[in-house]
Amino acid sequence: APMPKMTQVIDYAHSEYKSDWMDVFLCASAKFMIATSSGPVTVSYIFNVPIAMTNNLPAWDNTHLSKQDLFLPRLMRRKDNGQMLNLVELMTSPYSMGVGDGMYDNIFNVEVIPNTDWEIKSICIEMMDILDGSIEYSESDEELQEIFKRETAAKEVMMGFPNTLIPSRIGKDFLYQHKGLLV
Repeated sequence: APMPKMTQVIDYAHSEYKSDWMDVFLCASAKFMIATSSGPVTVSYIFNVPIAMTNNLPAWDNTHLSKQDLFLPRLMRRKDNGQMLNLVELMTSPYSMGVGDGMYDNIFNVEVIPNTDWEIKSICIEMMDILDGSIEYSESDEELQEIFKRETAAKEVMMGFPNTLIPSRIGKDFLYQHKGLLV
């Protein structure tokens, strides 16, 4: 459905400018790409455009993120007892083997929880702060990132590459909000 009219906003998908060439141009020339793990994010990656990946299924798509990128995983809740998976569990095998919501629902018996509007807004602000040089990570932020990366690497988050750290950062506000799910 078309977006409502807003100043300084172009509903590109429903505009006269929509074309294959323009799809590539926009992905390649953006300040940064706000994306899910869909195909267009690869175009931005190829052109070295920073990526803020939201609603990321586990580690499967983190292999093509770089140090300049940020991501938000989707949380998961066990359907049998309502318990949340911790961040290490949901980022590693067997959950990292999932390729779609149906697989999580039917095989892994977990509910996949999309990122909230606040989480997406927060990671976009973090990326804008990185790009304009105003980001200030606290000692606590860095410690949480280190724990997350170390714990997921120990469980082979990058399948086939034991003890390899995820190169990108998980969104700092998301990680702080869910630090109880860290381990």
